[in-house]
Amino acid sequence: RGPPLPACDAPKAGSRHRDARALAAKCGLSVGGAVNFWTEAALFSRAGYVTFVYGPGDIAQAHSADEWVELAQLRRYTESVLRIVENGRA
Repeated sequence: RGPPLPACDAPKAGSRHRDARALAAKCGLSVGGAVNFWTEAALFSRAGYVTFVYGPGDIAQAHSADEWVELAQLRRYTESVLRIVENGRA
């Protein structure tokens, strides 16, 4: 068993989460919910940043001995990041 690790501070992130969800909808991206695994995003959250975990592939097969991502998934991910950047400009 490892050391205790911080969780996301969701109450402080409310308006930014709403903004991010609106941006995701504008970009045609689906939004998941809370997850039952830990990432470094919790460290950024503890430091006061709103964080999201986002990437290509299927989380059910991620971080396994035979982890892989299809090129088509990587292309869709790249295109979605470009949409986020283009639509998220102030």
